[in-house]
Amino acid sequence: MPRVLHVLNTLQRSGAEVMLAAAVPYFRAAGYDTHILSTGRELGAFAPTLERVGCVVHHIPFAKNPAFFQAFHALTIQERPDIVHVHCERAAVFYTALAATRARVVRTVHGWFDFTGSLRARKILERWVCRQLLGARHIAPSPSVAENERRRFLNDTLLCPNWYDDTRFFPPDQAQRDAARQALGYADDDVVVVSVGSHAPVKNLTEALHALASLRGDRRLRFLHLGRPTDPNTGDSLPLRAEALGLSAITRFVGETDDVPFHLHAADIHLMPSLREGMGVAAVEAMATGLPQILSDVPGLADFKGFAPGIHHVEPTADGLSSAIAAAAAMTRTDRRHVGLGIAKAAQRMFSTSVGAARYIALYKAISSANPQ
Repeated sequence: MPRVLHVLNTLQRSGAEVMLAAAVPYFRAAGYDTHILSTGRELGAFAPTLERVGCVVHHIPFAKNPAFFQAFHALTIQERPDIVHVHCERAAVFYTALAATRARVVRTVHGWFDFTGSLRARKILERWVCRQLLGARHIAPSPSVAENERRRFLNDTLLCPNWYDDTRFFPPDQAQRDAARQALGYADDDVVVVSVGSHAPVKNLTEALHALASLRGDRRLRFLHLGRPTDPNTGDSLPLRAEALGLSAITRFVGETDDVPFHLHAADIHLMPSLREGMGVAAVEAMATGLPQILSDVPGLADFKGFAPGIHHVEPTADGLSSAIAAAAAMTRTDRRHVGLGIAKAAQRMFSTSVGAARYIALYKAISSANPQ
């Protein structure tokens, strides 16, 4: 059975890891064995999930020394992957160079990178070496990333949008919605705004809190946050910020959780105020559960313009976010439900697991046929 080795950082419940776990049955049905390499300092909390679905998981902690790259090279000799699929920016050119002697190499550029100066020049060179000298194929998960790679790094990519796990993310029926809201303590007339994503400057969640603070007159509003609530680099805490703004009574910070669908089922509106995204898988997951969307008008999220009615793009400022929240909260529950179901159908059509996995499988077959081993 042909073998694909996916190279990632620490294995967390994030876009690449989750979509690969969902796609394993499709890869297996197409005849591909899936191996995962974590290069993080720690293996990562999502590793057991990947193993449960049938992935073979390896761990080589990254280090800037020859021993690490020798270990990676040894792994490719031992496991003999037919394709090495690199998902991380760090050291991508080295993984490609070491793997390209015995395997085809694919690289997905998951981020919208804004490198400038000498670092940008280095990244242009690295991508050229990977593409022209080593034969790697570059993938972009969104039109924004594809355009950024072309314009900023002179790098042509193949568009293969990321996908979501359609066995877990779907619109709840009334009983499922009622159960989730009751478990979380929300009243029937509460309007729950949910955001998914760990606290970091690029996620812009402090502006979301300021937007909510400006809407304190609407006593129905509630804010539900899923993801790490404290920035590990700065120590900045969303719960403390909410307390300082007088929002403690209407905010709930769940932290990192594997039960994202359950919490989305309790919500009425999804808010993603990011300053940029590679593709916004968390937004797609929220779309798939049937939630109206408030998204920043920024790279990675602007790609959803025109995708379906009920997706609103705004400036990622407190004023822009608050106006959109107020408008969505003013809709009737029936109207939000109707709009949300339309968004969910569009998400399933474009970003379901079967659709996304088929794109990867087609690419794997094409490069294997064009470059026989």
